[in-house]
Amino acid sequence: MSFKQVNKSRILELSRELARLQQYFLDQYGVDDIFSNSKIFEIIIADSLGHSIIPGHSGSRDARDDDGGEIEYKHFKETSSNHSWTFNDFSDTTIEKLNDTKYVLFTHINDSSGVYVFDWYYEVEGSVMAEYLANATLAIQNTRKMINVSARQLETRLGINPAEITEEAFKQYNQKNFSKAVQLFEEAVNLGDPAAQHLLGLMCEDGDQVPKDYEKALILQIKSAEQGYQHAQTHLGSIYIQGRMGIEKNYETAAFWFTKAADQGNLIAINDLGNMHSIGLFFEKNQELAYEHYKTAAEGGSPIAKLNQASLILEGKVKNKDIEEALSLLKESANSGYAGAQFKLGMLNIEGEKIPQNYEQAFNWLSVASDSGDASAKTSLAILYGQGLGCKQDLEKSFALTNEAAKLNSSQAQFNLAWAYHHGIGTEKNLDEANKWYEAAARQNHPGGLRGVGQMYEPGGIFEPNLKIAAKFYAEAAALGDVIAQYNLGVFFEYGEGIEKDINKAIEFYELAAIQGNASAQLNLGTLYMNGAENLEKNFIKAKKWLELSANQEHPKALANLALLYANGLGLEKNLLLAADLMERSANLGNPYSQYNTAIFYRDGNGVEKDQKKSIYWLEQASSQDFPDAQIDLAIALYKGNGVDQNIQRCMDLLTLAQEAGLERAAKVKEIIEGELRSDNNKLSRK
Repeated sequence: MSFKQVNKSRILELSRELARLQQYFLDQYGVDDIFSNSKIFEIIIADSLGHSIIPGHSGSRDARDDDGGEIEYKHFKETSSNHSWTFNDFSDTTIEKLNDTKYVLFTHINDSSGVYVFDWYYEVEGSVMAEYLANATLAIQNTRKMINVSARQLETRLGINPAEITEEAFKQYNQKNFSKAVQLFEEAVNLGDPAAQHLLGLMCEDGDQVPKDYEKALILQIKSAEQGYQHAQTHLGSIYIQGRMGIEKNYETAAFWFTKAADQGNLIAINDLGNMHSIGLFFEKNQELAYEHYKTAAEGGSPIAKLNQASLILEGKVKNKDIEEALSLLKESANSGYAGAQFKLGMLNIEGEKIPQNYEQAFNWLSVASDSGDASAKTSLAILYGQGLGCKQDLEKSFALTNEAAKLNSSQAQFNLAWAYHHGIGTEKNLDEANKWYEAAARQNHPGGLRGVGQMYEPGGIFEPNLKIAAKFYAEAAALGDVIAQYNLGVFFEYGEGIEKDINKAIEFYELAAIQGNASAQLNLGTLYMNGAENLEKNFIKAKKWLELSANQEHPKALANLALLYANGLGLEKNLLLAADLMERSANLGNPYSQYNTAIFYRDGNGVEKDQKKSIYWLEQASSQDFPDAQIDLAIALYKGNGVDQNIQRCMDLLTLAQEAGLERAAKVKEIIEGELRSDNNKLSRK
């Protein structure tokens, strides 16, 4: 005996024609069911299978196949209340005729859509069916000699095993015989096999070898889960907790299905219940209960549960547990091959907070996880290669790993890859590729990706400059907490670039970035409060606060501005000694403005002892960076020979440079020196 499906496309046209006939009889004669005559369905079945109808009433034989074998048809309709097949007579004569019948076809007519479609059937040899009836009817005493046969009876009594069909379907799938696999899965589904329902549901969900159909996928999973199939129950839980397939999130339903599966010992479901308790989804947040769920799943061998159990310990969310226990669980999970635990161990060794920092150990664990295809591990390992931490620096290897992780859809890797292309790190600079990967990261709402796309609309990007569009992307990134985007948006609001000028908005975004420790935002805030602006009064107390925070990060301009507050006693007690120290710290960081002012401090002895040589040194440093005020003062020193050998030619060259930079003082000093030189020459001539 076998179960078979029908190529329904062959009989759709016939079914439609029959539906038109039904409408005709209804309109003309008021007859609303011409299909009460079973011969109609025998015609549908015979037409679809290429059989020849035996005219008239033929007892136990309705049609012949191509070989002349006689076949008996049985059918029921989907909308019928009785989903079984009826033998109206199981007399000895009927059984004898069945022995001479080639096959009995137990068929299904799907009339749920208004069109009658013959879609599947069981095929049982006549002699097998005759023997079954002879034995099964011995105890039946009804005078009509009538018996119903169900699909379950055929399966259990006559040898159809849906699980075996599912197993064969899975085998065909793995051998890439997808058409055959789908056919077998459908057969097993029609026989009600829960494993087949679950697997075919997954295929419909993913569009794997069948059309993507979320509605059918959900129906199949529910049918499977309702039969107690734990994998379907767990999958349903994940669907409802994530809100996939067009289904709204429903934590109560998710908890229901996870609990059903967990009661059968499903480790994934037990772990997921732990997650729900830990996060507080449907259940009240309870880390101790979460830990117990993780522990149960971990003891069953779940590597992810061991990771979660360890994470609760490391985060201090459970009592009376120590780091050694957490590390032991992590290593068990990692040594079993779970990449998530390997990645966690790698990151712990990088962070150096729970355990001593060890880049070599980090490199080893991340390498193992990366080889398993873990995108996060590849991303972090690329950073180690890029900085030469725990390994020899290799920018090309770093780039290659980042590229692999980006193609695995890691948004962080996509951003890092864009950055590499943007700045030519480990590869040639390529703004088109940079924008491509910034956009890929942005599609996943990665704040750096959104900011990167914005940068492409600034001068130097790949698009025609459009600061309005840049501001839009910066705003999206800033809303996600991107500190650089918050700073950029502050600059846009301060200067009215791509957006209406608004000092209060500028301060708002500067503060968001400054609170996260951005030194440039802290500097700009401090500078705004120090100098004041339209609709913003000077506030030296706030200026000092933000400038100190930035200066503590050795920002050269912040050091310089803080030095000015102390030098002039603005909002605090005047302190030339501290001012000179701050200014020289800034000068040592290469800031030409600070180098010039440090030279003045040494020249005049403000906060430091007078030292003409040091003054000349700092004037030289600032002049080499084309700072015009320094060029003028150095020129005067060269003219007078103060702290440096006199050099009239270089003096005049420096004054020319400063004059070309637009400083009027350079022209006046030059005019005075030239006048004195002419006067000296005249005196020499007279002598």
